[in-house]
Amino acid sequence: MEFNKFIEKIVELGIEACKRDYKRANQKAILKGSIAGFKACLGKNTQELTELLENAREKSNKSYMEDRDNIDKHWFIRGFNLEIEWVCNVVSASLYNQGLSTIINPTARGMMTAGKILGIKGIK
Repeated sequence: MEFNKFIEKIVELGIEACKRDYKRANQKAILKGSIAGFKACLGKNTQELTELLENAREKSNKSYMEDRDNIDKHWFIRGFNLEIEWVCNVVSASLYNQGLSTIINPTARGMMTAGKILGIKGIK
């Protein structure tokens, strides 16, 4: 599968999951941030994803300290960061399985998701 198509599928599945998971009225900020985080990954290569993740983590950590009075802003930024990290996780799983350098250490869930997207048999 072509790399950009792989990213697009991760983003598509991720946005669907966010819409299922963040339905309550008090979750609007994290939903918007999560969708923005996924969309920010589109068209990026591994180096650009690494830089995007580093910047998102920095903003999330800063927001934790500075945005305590603006909880919606904090949750937007947190959702943005978490979904970029998820994309990097799934991409890293694929890279790891190819013997290439990863962006982050992939998790079992990241491995399973990459396998599902790539059509590896035996993954449910």
